[in-house]
Amino acid sequence: ITANGGAVYSVSEKKRIYQCLMTPESVEVAIAVRKREKMVMEVVIDGVPYAEEDYVRDPLPYLATEYGARYIKATRTPVKDIIEFAAQHAKELDSISFVCSHEDRNRLYASLEDEIPDIYVTSSVSNLLEMGHKDAGKGKTLLWLLDKLGISPEEAMAFGDADNDFDMIKYAGVGIAMENASSHLLEVADYTTLHHDNDGVAYAFKNIIKVC
Repeated sequence: ITANGGAVYSVSEKKRIYQCLMTPESVEVAIAVRKREKMVMEVVIDGVPYAEEDYVRDPLPYLATEYGARYIKATRTPVKDIIEFAAQHAKELDSISFVCSHEDRNRLYASLEDEIPDIYVTSSVSNLLEMGHKDAGKGKTLLWLLDKLGISPEEAMAFGDADNDFDMIKYAGVGIAMENASSHLLEVADYTTLHHDNDGVAYAFKNIIKVC
C-alpha cells in the first residue's frame, strides 16, 4: 500500500493492482489553493513524487530536517512549473501535498475537505499537508487488500507512526504504534513499540506478538 492508500502494488506481479486517483475537479481547486496560499506543492504520479525545483535543490528553508532534506533530494523529481505540470496531469494524480508551516498545516487541515471536492486530508510529517481521493486512505485500502487476499481485518497487523496511519491502525486487528508516533495514533493503537530508529518493528514481533 502506497500513496497514502491511493495505490497498491503487487510484488509478485510487479505492477500496480489498485488505484484511487484524484478527480480533475479536485486537482483544479487544489491548484487554486496553491496559488492563493503560495505554498510549495508536490504531486505524485504512478508513485513518483514531483516538486518545485527550488524546493528539491534546498529543502531546509521549508522546515525540513537534515534527514528529511536528504530524503527529498533523493526521491523528488524537480519540475520548473509545478502548477502547469499538475494541470497537465490532472487525470493522473495519486495525491497532492502542500509543504507548509505547522501553523498553516493546522489552519488548513480542517478547511480543505470542505473547500476541495472529493478529497480526504492527512499528514505524515509536521510540515506536510497531504490530499488524496476521498475513497483513498490507508485504512480503506487495507480493507480492500485484505478482502482480495481472503484475510479478515481481525487477522491483520499494522504498524504506523503518523496521522496518515490512523485508519489503518484502527481497522487492523492488531494496531501497533511506534514510540515516536503522533498523539492521535498512540491513542488508537492496541500496543506501542520502540522508536522506529530503535528497531521498533522487530521488537514488536519478538516481544509483543512473540512470533520469533
